[in-house]
Amino acid sequence: MTPSRPSLSEFPEMNPGPVVRMDLEGKVELANRAAVNTFGLGELVGKNWLELSPQLLPGMWSTVLEGTDSLQYEAEISGQTYVFTLAHREDTESVFAYGTDISDRTAVQRELAKKSVIIEEMAQFPDMNPGPVVRVDREGTIKLANGAAQDLFENHDLVGESWLTLCPEIGEDIWPEVLASKEPVVKENRVRDKNLVFTLATAKAGTDIFIYGTDITTQKSAERALRQSEKMATLGTLAAGIAHELNNPAAAAQRAADHMREEFSTLQDVQSQISCLNLSEAEQFQLAKMEETARANATKTEDFDAIAQSDLENECEDWLEDHDIKDGWELAPTLVTIGVTLEELEYSATVFSKPHLGPALQWMSSTFLVYRLLDEIRRGTASISEIVGALKSYSYLGQAPVQSVDINESLRNTLVILRSKLKQGIKVVQDLDETIPKIEAYGGELNQVWTNLIDNAVSAMNGSGELTVRSEQRNGYITVKIEDDGPGISEDHIAQIFDAFFTTKPPGEGTGLGLHTCYNIVVNKHGGSIDVKSKPGWTCFLVSLPINAAPARNN
Repeated sequence: MTPSRPSLSEFPEMNPGPVVRMDLEGKVELANRAAVNTFGLGELVGKNWLELSPQLLPGMWSTVLEGTDSLQYEAEISGQTYVFTLAHREDTESVFAYGTDISDRTAVQRELAKKSVIIEEMAQFPDMNPGPVVRVDREGTIKLANGAAQDLFENHDLVGESWLTLCPEIGEDIWPEVLASKEPVVKENRVRDKNLVFTLATAKAGTDIFIYGTDITTQKSAERALRQSEKMATLGTLAAGIAHELNNPAAAAQRAADHMREEFSTLQDVQSQISCLNLSEAEQFQLAKMEETARANATKTEDFDAIAQSDLENECEDWLEDHDIKDGWELAPTLVTIGVTLEELEYSATVFSKPHLGPALQWMSSTFLVYRLLDEIRRGTASISEIVGALKSYSYLGQAPVQSVDINESLRNTLVILRSKLKQGIKVVQDLDETIPKIEAYGGELNQVWTNLIDNAVSAMNGSGELTVRSEQRNGYITVKIEDDGPGISEDHIAQIFDAFFTTKPPGEGTGLGLHTCYNIVVNKHGGSIDVKSKPGWTCFLVSLPINAAPARNN
């Protein structure tokens, strides 16, 4: 999907990375502050992009102008590595360039590649390497360790120690793979307070194993900060929706409580009037039945159309006037809402004496209104309790990070939390298998997955369509499907959909971290899988979670 063109007032600063707009010859028309800082030229407007970024060849520029899909390429600028995405729509006279700084990731990849090529040379000079370097025999016994490795494990005499004991997560579990592989094996692990990428490679002679560690603690901290930023952005959106959802029932309950004071006062006046009447036994019995009817019907809603309602009210008002009932025009709408028919009014007229009939009908009307308002207060507060309960369950407030999770309940709670977005024209279909078991999982993080997937589906449908949420048990896994009938995802984007910073949304509307975060939570933390299938008019995200597998430790 080609990004839509932003307004000039929003364009410059909406993106943390460099953003540039050019004409069809490559002349810069507009650039944000990040772009100016990236190139360090003070001013970019009027300069030519092909000169600013020589890695973009003229043939590539022609491809951008002729096509409708975006084009990506890497460029080195002021010692930093960037991926630039160029996008051009046929109906515009502009080309947009969006840049992402990948310097840290590129540096790690280059470091790993370098180590795999010069293993023997580095083994001769272990102390020249700033990261830990260890040489072990095929049983895992350490034969050589540099100073960085000794500092890492806080042991200045590592020779003779077992690597499989020092670092079991990166040793014993993968050791057969290391011994059998002709290529370096790369694994990530946390040692004390550091995150490292370990490269384990067999020496050319095939006797010893060399282990090289690269400290990526800073990179991991940056990733966690980005994930936290994504969570906070999601939280802000959810908070606004929840506040709206809470305000509606709270306001309804408050209005009902205010009206209740007036109606209860009226009921007290009518009750005083009734108590002064010398009602017969038959009249008392009929009055009790009328009160019972009013109470029972206070929680029901008669399904009248406007014309039918008006006709019934006119007939009731005419009957009340014919029987000299005071303020019949006020009583008629309430009596019709209760469901009182003309036949029932005629019967009441035979039971009550003429002076007693009016107060009896007023008693019935006031009783009904009081109980109707009580029901409105009940429904409003029940709605508030539902939202608060769903929010508490959604956040797993006060619970351990890993707990027994009911997947169906977490899906329902997420739908409640997102209700303000869903009720704007989206039909929600829930097809949940109630027999699926609970699983051990990071409940709060799984809710983040459901929130991202459902929110993306809502955005894709542009506020109108059908959202289907399914769950089932299959082959030792619980599978969850989030389906929408939006426009679908192009084949070119499917392959990149879970990559960090990749987004099909316009700049400023998406960080490109939502689905990447979902992938990490499902695959890396829970040992599951996440996949997407799409065609025009249909998209399905499929999440599979193992039933009998403990989630990975949360780093």
